[in-house]
Amino acid sequence: MKGTGMVMIKTLIAVWCLLGGSLFLLLDGYATNVPIVKYLFTIFESLDGRGVEVLFAMLGVGTVMYLVRHRQKNPAVSVFSLFLAVCTVFGISYDKCGSWDGIFLFGTQFMFAVFVMAGYFLLYKNSILFVGFVLENRKELWHIGSESRIGRILFEKHPFWGPFVFIMVLGLPWVIAFCPGTLQWDAHGQLWMAMGAIEQTSYHPVFISNYMWGCVKLGRMLFGSDSLGLFLYTFPQFVAQNLVFSYVMTVMKRMKTPELIRWSALFLWAVFPYFQIWGFTMVKDTPYYIGFVLLLAVIADVISGWAKKQHYVLMAAAVAVMALSRNDGRYVLVISLVAFVVLYRKYWKLFAVGLITCVVLLVVQEGIYMPAKSISKGPAGEMLSVPLQQTARYLRDHWEEVTPEEAAVLQAGFEIELAKVGDRYNP
Repeated sequence: MKGTGMVMIKTLIAVWCLLGGSLFLLLDGYATNVPIVKYLFTIFESLDGRGVEVLFAMLGVGTVMYLVRHRQKNPAVSVFSLFLAVCTVFGISYDKCGSWDGIFLFGTQFMFAVFVMAGYFLLYKNSILFVGFVLENRKELWHIGSESRIGRILFEKHPFWGPFVFIMVLGLPWVIAFCPGTLQWDAHGQLWMAMGAIEQTSYHPVFISNYMWGCVKLGRMLFGSDSLGLFLYTFPQFVAQNLVFSYVMTVMKRMKTPELIRWSALFLWAVFPYFQIWGFTMVKDTPYYIGFVLLLAVIADVISGWAKKQHYVLMAAAVAVMALSRNDGRYVLVISLVAFVVLYRKYWKLFAVGLITCVVLLVVQEGIYMPAKSISKGPAGEMLSVPLQQTARYLRDHWEEVTPEEAAVLQAGFEIELAKVGDRYNP
């Protein structure tokens, strides 16, 4: 019990330091006059978002620390982990403050920084020891077949429907708790565009925006409810996500993937709240990553020797969803599929189907549908967000180093006076 209790304490320290933004909580407390003790409970204030992730992080970190609890006496790993922890905290301080104020601003803050270093030390050390544990026990951990009864049911007898039912059942609490689904801010903007409240442009992908609005309109027409319209979008998407994940589990069986990896993937999708919540959210990113996972699964399935006619349909479906749900999807598709044509010429027809699907859909959407509906091209500013933020940062921090020639060039790219750009920068 003594060893278990110590593992629990170490887990609490490590997870809190990792997920709480803890190095700067003390600084924030001094700035806002909030009692410092309050921050000990910051990441547990609610059971949505970060709070739920913390619970699962504690389970994962706690399991790792418990498995290596008898391997702690390793001086080489301890010294290396301490070095990494110190570097991490100094790196965080320079990233956030541009200096080491996050460590040495005042005495109490230094003590706080040492505590955070201890948390990272525990994370690094136990992670390294866990890698050694896995490598030493690889024969037991990396076997292909399932020895447990539930493992045989999920992975051998019913490799598709078994994982699907498993994920759906464990996902139902999220569906019930957040029914009819959640609405992300991008989707809100897309709905406003599609319904005509603001001018519709290709800033948000046109097809997925209109599809979202179509579901809401259908909910109004059938049930007189926008909320049920949201459910008509989110629940089928949630089911589609779980179907794709189940297909991946089937591909893993065909590729004779070790059971440890299959269990890890299944628990990641079924238990960790990230995918459950995003799968039940109206947002363009979710169909995009569903299509992306399906694309990778089809490619892995075919390359491993299971090429069938249905793979052409799955390839076309994955490409269609990716191309129509995010504007940057086209670049990922074209570059990737061309590379696969070169690397795997044996399956060039499959990848050609993907390329043709992508081109045809984009031509129809942007060359035919958008002109017919007088939908204009969207602004390109967001595509430049990273260099624009970097520009604003050095205009704020190094204004005196900007030459007149540079200022003239930069001013042409901003609507406000260049000297005020730095004041508006909010990292």
